[in-house]
Amino acid sequence: MITIDSLVEKIYSEQSRGEKHFPEGVFKSYRFNPYLCYKRDDTNVSLTSMVIFILQEFRDKLSDKSKGLADEMITRTQAVYPLFKHRKGLDTYNFFLTNSPSHLPHSYILKHLEVFKLADDIDDTAMVYLTSPVDSVKNQWLKQKVLQHANTIKGLNFSTLPQYRNKKIYSSWFGESMPIDFDICALANFMIWVIKSGLPLNEFDRETIAFFDSAIRSGEYRTQPFWLAPYYYKTVNIAYHIGRFISIADLPELEECKAALIHDIYEMLKAKPPIIEQVMLATTLIRLGEPAPRIDFFKNIDEIPVDKFDFFVAPFLLFKKSTVSMAHWKVSHIFWKCPAHTYSLVLEYLYLT
Repeated sequence: MITIDSLVEKIYSEQSRGEKHFPEGVFKSYRFNPYLCYKRDDTNVSLTSMVIFILQEFRDKLSDKSKGLADEMITRTQAVYPLFKHRKGLDTYNFFLTNSPSHLPHSYILKHLEVFKLADDIDDTAMVYLTSPVDSVKNQWLKQKVLQHANTIKGLNFSTLPQYRNKKIYSSWFGESMPIDFDICALANFMIWVIKSGLPLNEFDRETIAFFDSAIRSGEYRTQPFWLAPYYYKTVNIAYHIGRFISIADLPELEECKAALIHDIYEMLKAKPPIIEQVMLATTLIRLGEPAPRIDFFKNIDEIPVDKFDFFVAPFLLFKKSTVSMAHWKVSHIFWKCPAHTYSLVLEYLYLT
């Protein structure tokens, strides 16, 4: 039988104690491309911070034993965050280690491709801020920093759907040489930080929220998910992230968006998607105040398909106008998976039910 305590123990077992390729405190993850028979160990802050975000949400309601394990994991993770901080000490964070001699860790060939030399980004920065003690001065600084790189300020996004290319929406990247793009899931994480920071909403916040509303109510997130979320790329990921934002922000202007999302999730569940996607959709329904259908679960925790579930991708044809039309080709994607993160999604569902 799968229990909250057994899931916390599994997550705990996936946190590195300093094994090869994995600094102490990160959760072990892997990048791969099944079409190219490619797989490598991967060290990133993104999946690690997402696990901690879920553990922190439920920490106070865990058993004493699990609470102790969660506290230990949170402390280790917060200690490793500085390894992903801006190379020159600014308070932004990178997907990869910033003190590494290679911009794509544990790679033989791809480390030589500049396309994988990433700038710091709003998604990882928001998740680190959300899972760390951060003061109001840093929060205010970050809000100003992200405005400097936003769409319409620094340039325009050429890789999203045409109707959003001139909107005042935050870009994914802080780097001066990175093109402007946005991913609706990363934006949802960033906007959760905005809400939790208590900073007043500005016109870019409002237009970003309007982007969420339009993408859901129009159905574009179901028909063209990649062009709204090129890094999270799946409809289920968009539903999960926007649903979580709606539940936390509780904004009246998103009531119609919420109703449309609830309707769509029930329809998606009827199609019996893969089990972890069912988990994410059911979790989202619960967060939105709806009864979720019971999922026929695994009998044993080892049956959770951690090797068959990927959460996001690197679409390396996205960054140039000459190749952007091919950016959705899966053969050109690097996928990421993380057992601890998959376990944490199941933990989230079981706790909320």
